[in-house]
Amino acid sequence: MATTEVIYGRKNCVVNFGDDKSCSRKHCKFSLNVASGSICATDLGSKFGTFIRKDSDEDFTTKLDPNSETPLTFNEDTNTAQVKLGAYTTVLTIKRINVNPCTTTFTPALDQSQSDSLSFAGSSKTLNLLPSSPPTTTHLVATVRRPTLKFIACQLSSVPVVTPGWAAALAAMSPTSPWPEEADYTVPDTGTQEDWVYFKALTGYTVYTSSPCDGESLCHAAGASV
Repeated sequence: MATTEVIYGRKNCVVNFGDDKSCSRKHCKFSLNVASGSICATDLGSKFGTFIRKDSDEDFTTKLDPNSETPLTFNEDTNTAQVKLGAYTTVLTIKRINVNPCTTTFTPALDQSQSDSLSFAGSSKTLNLLPSSPPTTTHLVATVRRPTLKFIACQLSSVPVVTPGWAAALAAMSPTSPWPEEADYTVPDTGTQEDWVYFKALTGYTVYTSSPCDGESLCHAAGASV
């Protein structure tokens, strides 16, 4: 969510379910704790209630207390949580998508709007592709394709390489916007031969480092244990 609070209901809300008469006008609020990344649901005193389905539940048996903020529990396999509004069939499936982009050196430099979008997305200059040391890099943001350590490591690890426009689309999302597909923001190919980056040259090797560095991610991407 680009915003930290979204209200769902039958009328005059950010997202409306006008056909479901069991939904109150202002039924439920979802809020995002930016610091912790947790998402909470709050029933706004609705007539027919708000329910959540826990992993052990076959149906929506857990009813939220009115006006009490309740953290959502996400399924570890699907990274989703489900919430039912009212008595009928209005069910929301909320998918949590982790975003931890890494940036390259931009030539020419980005304008202020683009820089703000990257800051919103939580971008970092540090590349981390080691699953044992989260948060791992989810995207590489670049304007051109260069055979740099970061680019090669991301190519080997199937990490999407996207333009700054992807971060701008992410920052501009509303609660009803579709997810900005990475394929729509691919970095233009300069014609450089890149077939060699798919070769797992270090498969079967173990690499030891004295201090954390971007090279760890490159070695891991090339098939080595680090």
